[in-house]
Amino acid sequence: MRYREPSGVGGRQREWSFEKKWQADAYAARIQRDKYEGLFLDPRRGQIPLRAFAEQWLERQAVSESTYRNYESFLRIYLLPQLGERPLAGIQRGDTEVFVAALRQILAASTVRDRMKMVSSLFGSAVRDKRRPDDPPRASDSPAVHPLRSTRTCCLRCRKSI
Repeated sequence: MRYREPSGVGGRQREWSFEKKWQADAYAARIQRDKYEGLFLDPRRGQIPLRAFAEQWLERQAVSESTYRNYESFLRIYLLPQLGERPLAGIQRGDTEVFVAALRQILAASTVRDRMKMVSSLFGSAVRDKRRPDDPPRASDSPAVHPLRSTRTCCLRCRKSI
């Protein structure tokens, strides 16, 4: 089966082989649908390591100097040592859940929530750049925070442990 990438006549031609004709037809239909809906992602674009993409993303941020330093230190100390060498498209939701669980052991819940918003922004940028199909960390999954939170329990009122 042969097809062209979405950029039209100038798009790169790709070729895939299948054992059965119906498999090739099904794959061709999926590629055509993805191209029509604008969902086609070039697999090579997602192979960039998270470390390289995060550096590019950080340089594009229009934030104050202190926020920039804050983002840079979080990336350098927490995110990149754990996930930095992985390909951007290879990071799954489970990977970010493990990362959040590790952060909860050492950072306050409100800090984890704020930092994961930044990580979600990074992955959202990758989605807009068509480097990956989705945003694995979502703000709705960040930990709930009560104003009287201590390190071991959420607050005196609900006494849930964190």
